[in-house]
Amino acid sequence: MENHADNAGAITAGKALLGNADAKATPEEARKWIAIMSAVAAKHGPRMAHDVKVQTAEALSTMTNLKEVALQAAKTAEASLTDKSTTEDRVRVMKALLPALKMNAKTEEAKNAEAQLAKLETVLDKEYVIKVPPFKPEMFAGRKDKTDRKVVFELFTGAQCPPPASPPMWPLTRCPNRISRLN
Repeated sequence: MENHADNAGAITAGKALLGNADAKATPEEARKWIAIMSAVAAKHGPRMAHDVKVQTAEALSTMTNLKEVALQAAKTAEASLTDKSTTEDRVRVMKALLPALKMNAKTEEAKNAEAQLAKLETVLDKEYVIKVPPFKPEMFAGRKDKTDRKVVFELFTGAQCPPPASPPMWPLTRCPNRISRLN
């Protein structure tokens, strides 16, 4: 990372290294990587700098060998919240802060963070109901005429699935994020 400290790719590399338990990073290495990531992000503005702080805290939230660094990163992300921060952003930060507090045996702070997170999620749910229009599907009344035509229905809900098989294999295609059916 040190060789590419002026490149935005350092952010991606840093997140990958911090979130990888097999990397076995020392706290000193982790702090050095975070400093490089923060410096690169700062060049791209305050929004990017904040987002990198949150992503760093999220990446470290389960790293027990770096629990002090995780807590420091989560507190830094929390401190970077502003009055203009969205509820979604606040929830992300609290979800990264909570495990860091628990790993560091900060029981009282963790209880406060859990209570704050519960309030934020309630607000987030209310905002969601206001922003997203209601979706009320109508029940299918059935076919009006008798016919022997087939219908192909395919619902895509994710990009993580491999490409579908050839058409004769569609009824056998299985993917957790896609429903394929031939009737």
